[in-house]
Amino acid sequence: MPDDKEHQSLLQEVYEAGREEDGENQLQRIGKELVDRLFMLYRTGRVHDIQNEATNQAIQNLQKVLDELSTFGESVSITAVGEGFYLNKVLLKVEFSGFENFRFLSQLLRQFKIAGFTFTGAPATEELRSFLSALLKSGPDENSKEWIGHTSYTAIRIIPAGQMSEVEARNITAEMLSDPSYLLRLYLKTVIFLQEFIKLAEAGELTSLSRLQRTIHEFIDAMGEDRRTLLALTNIHTSESQLAYHSVNVMLFSLLMGRELGMSKRHLSDLGMAAMLHDIGKIQIPAEILEKRLQLGPNDWKELQKSNTYSLLQLIRLKGFNESALRRMLVAYEHTLSLQEGKGRRPILFSRIVAIGHCYDAMITPHSYRDALLPNEALKLMTKEEEKKFDGVLLHLFTKLMTLYPPGSLVLLNTKDMALVIDGPESRSDPAKPRVKFLYGPEGNRLPPKEIDLSSDRSGRSIVKSLDPSKYRINPLAHLFAEVQVA
Repeated sequence: MPDDKEHQSLLQEVYEAGREEDGENQLQRIGKELVDRLFMLYRTGRVHDIQNEATNQAIQNLQKVLDELSTFGESVSITAVGEGFYLNKVLLKVEFSGFENFRFLSQLLRQFKIAGFTFTGAPATEELRSFLSALLKSGPDENSKEWIGHTSYTAIRIIPAGQMSEVEARNITAEMLSDPSYLLRLYLKTVIFLQEFIKLAEAGELTSLSRLQRTIHEFIDAMGEDRRTLLALTNIHTSESQLAYHSVNVMLFSLLMGRELGMSKRHLSDLGMAAMLHDIGKIQIPAEILEKRLQLGPNDWKELQKSNTYSLLQLIRLKGFNESALRRMLVAYEHTLSLQEGKGRRPILFSRIVAIGHCYDAMITPHSYRDALLPNEALKLMTKEEEKKFDGVLLHLFTKLMTLYPPGSLVLLNTKDMALVIDGPESRSDPAKPRVKFLYGPEGNRLPPKEIDLSSDRSGRSIVKSLDPSKYRINPLAHLFAEVQVA
C-alpha cells in the first residue's frame, strides 16, 4: 500500500515532495533563506539594540547566506514584486511556513518605496549594521534625508521602486500569473485574510472590503494563464476554518464559470465578491451544530436554513447600498433556494452560479457528520437534481468545466495502477481520457515518475473509477505541485 506520510496539515504537505537540487533549486533554497534572514534582521533590530548580541547573530546569519550566494555570481539582486520575490530572474517559490515572512518583507519594501537590494559578495559586519540602522530609521518620504534610498554602501545597492521599468514589471507580473506557486500563495493569502475578516465580523466589527476585492482581481487576471492550478486549489479542504476555505473555493468556481460565460471584468469582480461572502451568515450558527458528529436532526437543519437570512443581515451591516452591494445581498439570500422555490421568479444569474459552486464544494468537503463525495459522485448527484435545484445550462457548463476527473483527482486504471489526473479539461478532446501521472502499481509499489495521455495511449489504458485519496493516505496536491515544481 502507499506509504505517504499521514498529513498533519493538508497545506503543509503540499511542500513535502522532495527532489534533487539542481542550480535553480539551490537558488530557490538560498533565496528563500535570504528573505528569511532579511526579515529576521529587521525584526531583531526592532527589538534589540543595534550593538546587541542578538543583532550581531542576525547579521552573521545574513552574511553566511550572502557568502553562499556569491558563488553564483559577482552580485545578486533580491526584488519584491507583489508579495513575491525574485532572486535575479528566478521567482522564489515560497513555502507555507515562510509565507508570513515573505508578506511582511514585501510590505515593508513597498512602505519604503524601494524595489529591493543588490548585494556584491558578503558585506562587512559594520556595513550591514549601518544598513540595518538605515532600515530602522527609514520611511516612505523620498525627500527625507533618512530615506534609505539615499544611502550608499560598498557592497549593497538600494533599488528604488522607480528603477524597475514598466515593461520589466509587466513581464514579471505575467510570469507570476502563470506560476503555480504564485497562485498557491494568492490562495493562502486570501484564506488568511478571510479568516481575519470572519473573526472581525464575529466580534461585530466592520471592516473594509477593499483587500478582498484586490485579491479577487488578482484571481481574475490569473484565470487566463493557469486554469489547471486554480481547479486543483479547490481541492484544498481542512477541518479547521471550513467557512474560509469554502468561501474561497466557491469564489473560484464562480469566477471560472463567469469567465466561460464571457462576463466583463467588472461583472466578474462583483460575482467574485458575492461568492466570497455568500455564506458569511454561518458565523451566527451555533458551533455545536456546525461541528456535530452525528446526523443532523430536524431542528439542526432549521437553524442551518437561517444562515441565508443571517448572511443578508451581515451584508446589510456593511456600508454602501450600490448595485454591487445589492447583488451580494441577493446572492446571500437566494443561493440555496431551489428553482421551484422561486415562486414565479428565478434567482438572479449570480445566485444561480453561486448555488452550483456552493453545492459542489459542500459535497466534496468532509463534514463532521458525513464523509466527502468524490467529484464525479457530486456531479452525478447534482445532475439528478438539475430540474428542481439548478439552472440546467449553467450546470452543463460547470460539468464541462470540471469534467468527471478534475486536476488532482486520484483514479484507478484498468491496469489496477493508481494515477493522478494532472491536466485541465480545456486541453482534452475526450474529458474521460485526461493526462495522468502514475503513482502506485497493483501491489502498492511506488512507480517511477511517468505521464501518459490516455486519449492517445495505444495500450488501451483507461480510468475505471475515482478513488478517495484519504483512504490511501495520499495527498494528491503534494504530488500535483511537486510535478509543477512548487517548493
